Amino acid sequence: METTVNATATLDRPASGIRTSLPGIPLYIYAVVFSSLAVMVGVLWDISWHTSIGRDGLFSAPHIAIYLGAVVAGCFSGYQVLKTTFAGTPAEKATNVRFWGIFYSSLGALFCIWGAFAMLTSAPFDDWWHNTYGLGVKILSPPHTVLALGIVSIQFGAMFAVLALQNREDHLPGYSAEQMASRNFRLRIMYTIASGLILTALFIFNSESLGRHQMHHSGFYKLAAGVFRCCWLR
Repeated sequence: METTVNATATLDRPASGIRTSLPGIPLYIYAVVFSSLAVMVGVLWDISWHTSIGRDGLFSAPHIAIYLGAVVAGCFSGYQVLKTTFAGTPAEKATNVRFWGIFYSSLGALFCIWGAFAMLTSAPFDDWWHNTYGLGVKILSPPHTVLALGIVSIQFGAMFAVLALQNREDHLPGYSAEQMASRNFRLRIMYTIASGLILTALFIFNSESLGRHQMHHSGFYKLAAGVFRCCWLR
């Protein structure tokens, strides 16, 4: 009887110590990619709102989507920084950037935190601007410029976070090649989404100079080459 139990237990164990579950991806990676998507949905919705309805308030639906993305990216990235700083292993800290002499953070998380602060700072500035001057006639008004810098920062942060995780851990011990391939496939999908959203944002923020009428001048091609070349990362 004892021999039978031991044989059964042996059969239940994974062969060669390989784990049966898929290797995990940190939750904050999903959060910052979601934030990048939420922000761009809010931006496109806000432009449509201005075109079809007109002046919107500080807490209109498109603005809520934009600020939701900023809050999620900032909170999850901030938690990741605190977790790495006060509960991270020496190996985890070695793969991060040390700043202010205390904190440890990945470059992607820093971009997301800076972007979140810039976006939330631009919110009351934008509301005051509209109350004072009315509906903006240009996409890149002063408050929108601050907002755009914050949005692009979050999107670069999401892309860098996914890319760093994909490049840093080519193979995790205890997982098979098939499991690592599935994990890397998910990371490639998220990287594609994040980089595509950056291209969308850069086009929107420069769309006033990238219209079909501007295609008759060399400035169109210089701007397009300069703007979109910065996203050609490998």
